[in-house]
Amino acid sequence: MQGKRMSKGWKTFAIWCTLILLFFAFFSFFRNQPRSDPWRTTQAFKTDLEANRIESVTPGRGFLVVTDDEGERYRVPGVLDGSLWKDLASHGVRVGAPATDQSSSAWPSFLTSWLPLLALVAVFVFLMRKMGGAQSIFALRKTTARLANTPSVTFAHVGGAGEAKERLADIVDFLKRPRAWEAAGAYLPSGVLLEGPPGCGKTLLARAMAGEAKVPFFEVSASEFVELFVGVGATRMRDLFEQAAKKVPAVIFIDELDAVGRRRGAASIGAGHQEREQTLNQLLVCLDGFRKRKGVIVVAATNRADILDAALLRPGRFDVRLKMPPLSQQGRAEVLSIHLQNKPVAGSVERTALAAETEGFSGAELESLVNEAALQSVRRSRRAGNGDLAIENEDFQAALAARNAKKGDFDQLDALLIESGSQLSQPNGKVVLRAILQDGSELTGEVVWADDHFLKLRASNGSATAVAKRSIARIEPIGDSAPVGLEHIFQDRWARMTPDSV
Repeated sequence: MQGKRMSKGWKTFAIWCTLILLFFAFFSFFRNQPRSDPWRTTQAFKTDLEANRIESVTPGRGFLVVTDDEGERYRVPGVLDGSLWKDLASHGVRVGAPATDQSSSAWPSFLTSWLPLLALVAVFVFLMRKMGGAQSIFALRKTTARLANTPSVTFAHVGGAGEAKERLADIVDFLKRPRAWEAAGAYLPSGVLLEGPPGCGKTLLARAMAGEAKVPFFEVSASEFVELFVGVGATRMRDLFEQAAKKVPAVIFIDELDAVGRRRGAASIGAGHQEREQTLNQLLVCLDGFRKRKGVIVVAATNRADILDAALLRPGRFDVRLKMPPLSQQGRAEVLSIHLQNKPVAGSVERTALAAETEGFSGAELESLVNEAALQSVRRSRRAGNGDLAIENEDFQAALAARNAKKGDFDQLDALLIESGSQLSQPNGKVVLRAILQDGSELTGEVVWADDHFLKLRASNGSATAVAKRSIARIEPIGDSAPVGLEHIFQDRWARMTPDSV
């Protein structure tokens, strides 16, 4: 399909170049055609010569080109011999250099004028073929979205995320039976925004939704809309929605939405920001503009929902916002069961016990853990010289030990505090700590969220307290981790500024 598109683009480019070159060639050729001077008799020439009405005479091949005192030119048959030369000199007529047949020099003149242009066109074509052909220019406006007519993934392939699947099940039913919902006065949401940390299964959930509904699935990354040339991203966005409209009902999945959906503001200066903002404006119009879409739903994923433009998040555009919470123990057991399907697993492997040991793991991390355990089983079987393969519990323990060794001294609390220095962050798992304040008081609870200035804790009785980071003297994780000083994790130099040090 891609080869056919490139071939078609190259043919179009070649046709247009040929037509443009032919136009300029004929224009130049006919413009430079020599002027045909009228012929007169020798007697008329002698009469003008006797009346001193001749300005100059230019000899040619068997003819004379005569210019009279009014600037008019004509030709007479004859040659410039000695007697005629004397007559011309006696009347003060200027004799020019011998004239040549201009028609014979038209083509050399044309080639001399157009050879540099033809050379430039040849160099341009050569460079374009090196860059991937003319298709790379004509296809700039084409969307780069990948189309899966019917994804094979369903909700059965998604572990955990029970609340998200339940909410998306209504949208799936709408795509399957739109008339039943329209009879009740309901309408299909324009967009669904999936929020969560990396590896929590946002892309998988979007694919499963399209697979459950058995509709075409367009997958694209938001960064693919941002190009060097201003306007390309907006054109690609329009083309994406036009392609999806031809295959309704359809699902469009935009990954990493924050690449084009960042908050607009006065700080956005430069061509790059103009391109991103034009793309965002086009997305806003496509989601909810003058032309209403039917049967196309947009699913977007991001882990930076705090920086998205407010116009994106209003009802009518992304009507449904689903936050992907950390996996519970039951959710981790479901994910492990899914990834262990069709694998030789020993009966001693307990999914529930393994799920308890992997607290804080995301779906992607659990998949990597299962794969590492399978690799460990192959190595163990090879060392033992046994042809029978089975993933044992010891393989999972070896994989967990290897992962913990790579993790080093940092844990979930470290990652949370470091990440919160630039954005609003939530722990990827349960994090319980004791915060010792500057006045000596203590706060103990589970971390709800943290940002650049505050830390929110939820106590065991359910009450929540937000405490300023600058008022914390020390943080002590409640668990097996060693105590962590805040000054080694989060260096807030502005919080430590005093009027004397500014």
